[in-house]
Amino acid sequence: MRNIDIKLGLGVLLLAAAIPHGASAYAAKPNGESAQAAVVGHGMPDGDCGKQHADGSRHHPHMHRHEAWRLERLREAASYFGIQSDGKSAEQLKAEIMAMKTKDSAKWEAFKKSMKAKRFERLKQFAASQGISTEGKTEQQLRNELRALCRHKGEQPSAPKSAA
Repeated sequence: MRNIDIKLGLGVLLLAAAIPHGASAYAAKPNGESAQAAVVGHGMPDGDCGKQHADGSRHHPHMHRHEAWRLERLREAASYFGIQSDGKSAEQLKAEIMAMKTKDSAKWEAFKKSMKAKRFERLKQFAASQGISTEGKTEQQLRNELRALCRHKGEQPSAPKSAA
């Protein structure tokens, strides 16, 4: 019995030695690309989860959309405070807005209040488009009714298009 175990162990070692160094479980693509190029971002095939950039970093597919949304919000805040946003990066805008926030906290509070009012108005419009009465309801009540509607239908309603 021990002789069989030794032979089996030697066979496994010889087989392992025959596999080239660096070979993985993924075979090369038919067009000749390497296995590493075939799998990108969280082990998903190319295009499914993210793209690998030249510097080796990976980004989620929706990250660029989020960055554009963030830059739009920063520009909106900058225009509210009278800051020029042309040719500035998101980091520069954020630093200038934070400086204005500490300099004029009353104006910052007014800005937050106006943004909350805009968000509530968009929520009202969306709730009305879903057939929910918005008269005299708070933001939280509308959110709860929308969630209940989603659970009842078994699906998520489509998000409203931004009017701004």
